[in-house]
Amino acid sequence: MTFLFRLISNFFKAIFLSLAFLRSLIFNLLFIALVVAVIYFLRPAEEVFLEDDTILKLNITGDVVEQPSQGDPFGGYGGRLLGLPGEPRETVLQDILD
Repeated sequence: MTFLFRLISNFFKAIFLSLAFLRSLIFNLLFIALVVAVIYFLRPAEEVFLEDDTILKLNITGDVVEQPSQGDPFGGYGGRLLGLPGEPRETVLQDILD
C-alpha cells in the first residue's frame, strides 16, 4: 500500500518538477530575447553614404495642397473596403517637405 502511495507521489512530484523546469526555461528564454532586443536597438545606426549623383524620387499621388479639404470623414471608407475608387487623394505640402 505504501508502495502505491509512494508511486503516486513520485508521479506528481515528477510532473510538478517538469512544470517548474518548463516555467523557468520559458522565462529565461524570454529574458535572453529581451536582452538581445535591447542590445540590438541600442546599437549605433550605421551611416549611409550617398554618391554625388543620387536623387530622391517621390511618387506623389493626388493634388498637392497646403491644407487638406474637410470632406465627409466616413464617406470614403465604405467604398475603399469594396475596392471602389474613393475621393481624389490630396497630399499635404508639409508632408512632402518633412
